[in-house]
Amino acid sequence: MYTKKKSSDGTVRLDFDKGHSAVIIPSKNDKTTICLSSQIGCPIQCEFCHTGKFIRNLTTEEITEQFTTCKSIAADITSVVFMGMGEPMLNFDNVKEAIDRIHLEHKISYKKITLSTIGLNLDLLKDVPFRIAISLHSPDDKARQKLIPNTSKISDIIAFTNNFKAQKEGIMIEYTLIKGINDSDSDLNQLVSLPWPQNINFNLIEFNDYKKFKKSNKLYRFKQNIRKKGFKCFIRESRGSDISASCGMLDMPK
Repeated sequence: MYTKKKSSDGTVRLDFDKGHSAVIIPSKNDKTTICLSSQIGCPIQCEFCHTGKFIRNLTTEEITEQFTTCKSIAADITSVVFMGMGEPMLNFDNVKEAIDRIHLEHKISYKKITLSTIGLNLDLLKDVPFRIAISLHSPDDKARQKLIPNTSKISDIIAFTNNFKAQKEGIMIEYTLIKGINDSDSDLNQLVSLPWPQNINFNLIEFNDYKKFKKSNKLYRFKQNIRKKGFKCFIRESRGSDISASCGMLDMPK
């Protein structure tokens, strides 16, 4: 069972009775992305994220149930992202099996399925057929550890992106811009100076204010300078913030 909330921008949030959530995100040209959770709560406990304390991993069936429920509401699903509650790499076996089922049973191309991680257990991803996104959020290890506790080293992430040969499209680097935390010119210069492979993609995420953390107004400045360095770069605008469905806003259902 689940409850449904709809945003003024058309985004739909589904809160399942067990405590996890999924999000349906309509976009231009009748395309629809669904965002799935891998855990109930999250053990990482990033200070700028709304998601509550970790309860447990979701089973493969509970993950695929999110997909089928979303499909019953929005039939034309064009892409799937594992960017909801939880760290997928801490529930990798169940997540991978769910991805394979979604691909085989629902005919969603692996190229349209993305797993987002903070960079844990990257060796498990070296030959996967689906897309990979890594949440960076800072080009400096000390600053990143404050934002994302017990995460991987940036040098390990860069080594993985340079050695990833499974797909020519390369890996997506996600970067949430937070005012006064990771949006300085120094942060930008350090970010573009890291030894990324040329096929890396940057996804700048619009932040929603939470606790002491505030939205940065420098997304377009970052985008412009990253593109000048020859990298692909996109901005992920906030969707569904009025129902707490945007990136980082999936709190535990009340």
